[in-house]
Order: sequence, then structure tokens, then C-alpha cells
Amino acid sequence: MKKGFTHIALVPLLCLSIALPWLNHWLGFVKNPNLENRQYQAFPTFKTSAPDSFALEFNGYISDHFGFRTPLMQQYGKLNLHIFKKSPLPQTVYFGKEGWMFYTYNELGSWDGSSKFSATELDTFRQKFRHRLDYYKQQNIQYYMVVIPCKQTIYGDKQPEDLVALKKVPNRTDILLQHLRTSLPDLKIIDTREAIKAARIKQAPRQVFCKTDNHWNPMGAWYAHEAIVQGLKKYGVNVKTHKEQEYKLDSILNYSGNLAQFTGLTGTASETRYILSARYQRGIERLDNYDCIVPQFGNSWEYQYRFKNRDSSLAKVLFVRDSYGTDMIDDLAESTGESLFIFDAWQYGINKQWVNIFKPQVVVLMIVENHLENIIYATPNPGG
Repeated sequence: MKKGFTHIALVPLLCLSIALPWLNHWLGFVKNPNLENRQYQAFPTFKTSAPDSFALEFNGYISDHFGFRTPLMQQYGKLNLHIFKKSPLPQTVYFGKEGWMFYTYNELGSWDGSSKFSATELDTFRQKFRHRLDYYKQQNIQYYMVVIPCKQTIYGDKQPEDLVALKKVPNRTDILLQHLRTSLPDLKIIDTREAIKAARIKQAPRQVFCKTDNHWNPMGAWYAHEAIVQGLKKYGVNVKTHKEQEYKLDSILNYSGNLAQFTGLTGTASETRYILSARYQRGIERLDNYDCIVPQFGNSWEYQYRFKNRDSSLAKVLFVRDSYGTDMIDDLAESTGESLFIFDAWQYGINKQWVNIFKPQVVVLMIVENHLENIIYATPNPGG
């Protein structure tokens, strides 16, 4: 039986479909940028000591560098958003109401109460902070713990209804803070959650968190910085405050955050990003970073920021932060004297090396609530 033209044509079409992604990879006629907020797998090196690992790493390399990976992911994301109304990566991102996106992992568990601290973990928190308080007291340094809310805490009403129905009260943040206030009354805690909730009401319908990112926007960060500075001032720290009227509202249109990137919806799912910009002339100067070995992690370029204020009478403060602190840096530096901001790879450690180098009067730990457990697990207990 003779094969028809259709059968014969299938062979070159099949070869072309296999070759086309790799031709695109080398020639780049369709753009294929990395929008996934991670490094792609590098081409593996064959090791005689571990030959089996080469196949796994090579498979990861092929998957990451497939010639039409990004445009196909974008189309897949659009299909899920507009047709199926569900996230293409539910283990990482889930969709809420009115175009809101949320990070899954421990952000959801921290909000809905499904993630809990055991009695042993609560006591380990107490031991860890007791050690830190004793250490900083020996150095004649004041120590403060600042709690930053995750997105679900502020926009719980934007969750899917089935998740709202499962929420348990109180959640683990409430339980931990109550435990610390009872067992360590000398630990000074600044809880910014209520201040951000109030800012949300005040600024509505403008949002204080990004709809397409798991972080707050710069306007939300401004209200958080204000809560921190007011808290420090209440405890007697010499800091400077600015009134909201000294700032103007700016915005960035068509912003797509990291959650849109993860789901292949950059540019499709977008929003307005709100910013409070200073009307006054800044009194801070960015100083050269201290010479140091920068640890390698996802935000290594943000490891150290150092500032000097014209008003040298203000407190000298070391801030230990995470990514939520990025949009607060300028305003916190403006409120303090000399300041140093350290992003210690989500360890939230005691940072003795920076205490010895910088010699602060005050140390402020700023930690988002879904990373609270890092305090007891990311560093040695109790010395980290």
C-alpha cells in the first residue's frame, strides 16, 4: 500500500517541530526571557563519581532552556486565568477574588491557622530571644522585634470563600506574640499588622499590597515604616518622624509582580503600584558598603545598605531585614542617624559580626510573619 502525501509530509513536519525550539534557542527569533524569578539549570558536568545525577540535571537543563518555554507558559497562564479560573501553579500561587493573587507555602498556613507552633517550638523561641536580650544588654544595645504582616493578613477578604471558611482564630502569630509577651516581658515588640490594616481602610480603593505580588507596595511600606518609627519613639529611641502631608502620591501603571511572573502572566495580569514620595529634600547620604564576604542567596545584591544622616544626634541603628524591608530603607534611614541594613538570607540572626563592626545603639529585627520559624531553625540554638 502506497503512503499518501499526508503521511510523507508528516516526517519533515515532525522533524521541524523537534528542531524549531532549538533553532529558536540559538537564533532567538521568538523572545524567551526568564520570568520565573530563579536561575535556570546550567549545563551539567558529567562526574564519574555520580553518573546518575547527570541525567537528572540534563533533564532539568532541557526543561529550562526549551526554545518556546516562556511564550508557552504565558499562553498556559492566560488559559488558566480566563478559561479555567485557576492557578497553573497552585502549589506556589493561588488566585483569590477580583484578580488578587496569593503566595501559597507558609503564607497561607500562617494566615489560616493550619501552620502551628508546638509547645517545644514556643519554648525555643523564648530561649532564643532570652539569649539575644542578654547578649545585646552586655553590649549596651537596645533590641526590638518588628512583626510584618503577610498579604493574607491584610487582605483576608480577597481569599477564595472555601479558604475563608477554614480560617482558625487565633493564628500562630497571635499565639507566639502572646507567649513572648508573657514569658519575656522585657522583649520589646512592635506589631505593624494593625497599622497596615488601618492604612488599607484609609487609602481604599487604592491598595497597600500588590495584587500580583506577595509584597506590599511602597505606599504600604511607608505606613509600616511609620509604625516602626512611632514604636521606637514610644520606647524612648531618638528617631525623627515625618508627617504624611510631607509626601505625595505617585503611581506606576501596568505593574506585574512576582506572582504574575510565576504563573506566566507578566503583562497580562497587571495593576497600579502606589508610592508615597517625599516632597522634602532628603537628609541622608548613601555610604560605601563595608568590605565583607557577601553570602550567596536569592537577594545577595541587597545584602548591605549603609547610610549617614545629616542629623547625627539621632540613634545609630542596625536593621536586620528581609525583602519586605526594601521599600522602607530610605524612610527608615531618614528617621535615624547612621543606619545599616542587613538582609541575612532570611536567617534573622543575632549578627554579632555586624554588631562588632557597626557598633549600633539599637538593633531592630524586622521579620514577616510567615518566616517566624526561621528564628529558631535558620541559626544555631540559642547562639544564632
